[in-house]
Amino acid sequence: MYKLFMLILMIPLGVQAQGFKGKRNIGLQLGVSQYDSETNASGGIFSSENFSYDISPEFAYFLSDQWRIGGGIYFGKSRKKDATQSLPDASFTNTTSVGVTLLATYHHWFSNKIAFFIEPSLSYHHSQFNTKFQGEINDKEKSHLIFLDSSIGFLFMIGKKFGVDLSTSLAKVSYFKSDRVLNESAGVKRNFNYDDLSLSVSFFGGDLQTILNNISLGIKYFF
Repeated sequence: MYKLFMLILMIPLGVQAQGFKGKRNIGLQLGVSQYDSETNASGGIFSSENFSYDISPEFAYFLSDQWRIGGGIYFGKSRKKDATQSLPDASFTNTTSVGVTLLATYHHWFSNKIAFFIEPSLSYHHSQFNTKFQGEINDKEKSHLIFLDSSIGFLFMIGKKFGVDLSTSLAKVSYFKSDRVLNESAGVKRNFNYDDLSLSVSFFGGDLQTILNNISLGIKYFF
């Protein structure tokens, strides 16, 4: 996969699309992720099922034929199930997230219809988690996430006003702050607060299945 990415960057820059400077676009980014795993541990087989989707309307302005800047809003939901052989319905976690994003995009045009792009962005997400453990513990959590992300993908033009793009995350630096409350069956509450600064590399450090599971589809209108 790394060799494929380097090959794309080595393709000559001879063709550049014209007429985008000064244009605006509105778009809708759609993302779906499905990931299941099983781990053998001393207590038996531990399984995890994860499903999430997100919707991100955006607005952007072309400073030149190659560069655009803009922003958008974010809404996402996810569901996670963790279980073992002895507890097939051990826990369920439902998450709802909202946020805002600022972005800049560089386009490398192969023709008037196809472009490879790199898109760095700065985002803030606020999330609410609700986890149930066999009806005994209700774990509630609120979090704040600030992250720098870099995505890569391809834009395919349909006529002069519409486009479709496919993208995946290249690398991410994030700061995560959480406020967590555990409500036990006896009614005793415990509060936890923690911060986390992390770096994740999705493209170079991940396999093909990981990349395909995190591809986003975008639909854009140019005017």
